[in-house]
Amino acid sequence: MTKTVQINDLKNSQTAGDIFVSVIGYEGVKNELRKIADLIANRELYQKLGARLPGGVLLHGDPGVGKTLMATSFIDACDMPVFICRRDKPTDEFIPAIKDTFSQARAQAPSIILLDDLDKFSNSDSEKPDSEEYVTVQSCIDSCKDSGVFVLATANDLDVLPESLLRNGRFDSIIHLSLPSYRDAVKIFDHYLKQKGLHSVDSDLVARLMHRTASCADLETIANEAVLIAAYNGDSAIETQHFIKACLKAKFSIESADYAAQFGAANMEELKNNPDAYKQALKIAYHEAGHTVISEALAPGSVTLVSLNGQGDGMGGFTSRYSDESSDSISTAKDNAIVFLGGRAAIEMKFGSVCAGCENDLDNCYNITAQLICGECISGFDRFRIKHRWGYDNLDERSIAVVTQKIEETYQKAKEILAGQSAFLDRLAMALLDKGLLLRDDIARLKEAAEQAVPA
Repeated sequence: MTKTVQINDLKNSQTAGDIFVSVIGYEGVKNELRKIADLIANRELYQKLGARLPGGVLLHGDPGVGKTLMATSFIDACDMPVFICRRDKPTDEFIPAIKDTFSQARAQAPSIILLDDLDKFSNSDSEKPDSEEYVTVQSCIDSCKDSGVFVLATANDLDVLPESLLRNGRFDSIIHLSLPSYRDAVKIFDHYLKQKGLHSVDSDLVARLMHRTASCADLETIANEAVLIAAYNGDSAIETQHFIKACLKAKFSIESADYAAQFGAANMEELKNNPDAYKQALKIAYHEAGHTVISEALAPGSVTLVSLNGQGDGMGGFTSRYSDESSDSISTAKDNAIVFLGGRAAIEMKFGSVCAGCENDLDNCYNITAQLICGECISGFDRFRIKHRWGYDNLDERSIAVVTQKIEETYQKAKEILAGQSAFLDRLAMALLDKGLLLRDDIARLKEAAEQAVPA
């Protein structure tokens, strides 16, 4: 017998909440699926009001975001017979299997068909998506129209699917599951840590560090890696430092657990005995400090981590920042352009020389500025759509001149900010050189100490 679940019950009852108990976060997606589940369970009520029942739902997103888990939770909410179809046979056997699955579903309607990993049903690509497998799926979906069969599908890549399969009437709702936001990542880490032993973890900091760069599966792997690190070290509790090391390994491919030792920065006397190596390390520290100081001036608390660890062989560093998605995009873009020039500005101001190794920073600043000029028209409408014709690498001379002038202005802003934060810049660079890695709280303490040391 089909379970009847009212939408208000789904939103408010503890039982309804348990429908998606295995899915952490993604509240917007879950609410949308609750509405569709209510429609399926109470189809007669909706039909009396003249509503057309949806033909199907397609969940898509990167691997590991929880599409199949979300789909199975949705199926549990609907509480009706389900028939699952996955590509596990060669084409000559798979085509009949698709047809047989739909035939069984029609015979036991109302029912649900789950087409799991639909984009793997065929070896075709975006250049030739109309393969026999997809033609068969389309035909079977059409044959089930008004039969009480609801089609649910998951996919990683929509580009390989034919447009005709994605149209309304076949999949009326196409829902994207993005990589977890930091708020969802906090929930995932906290959920995972509840199952573990003693811990003292700043899950907010770690989640901001991995914001929109890791899937749900990746986050669980990071959490498990942190536990393994703690156990291997013989530590009695899981701490933030263990998670940071796991994140560095996952996000930046940094295996070293001793951040400072990679440069010998912990042994300052040894480093100072090699003037060239010391000067190079000092410049890297000021470069990253320049990025951090400007970011903190424009958006306090935005830097989650700054490190002297190079991503690969040799010396290097990086600054990891978190940007609130609710912030104004143009304002954020302007700030980001200034931050990208902070490393170069710090080196020029401190050492009186042009900083080598800033090419990526300059590329990022150029692309942001070109988008602001030619896409957002911050300097007038005459440059609009130039980028669509030529791309940023082939702008006309007038556009290049406008973009270049704006970058020069941005660079001056970067130097002005650093000039007003020189005490913070010096403290941050030296602390970074000494420790190799600084977290958000470390940066806040250094900033406060610099402000208190400056005479009123």
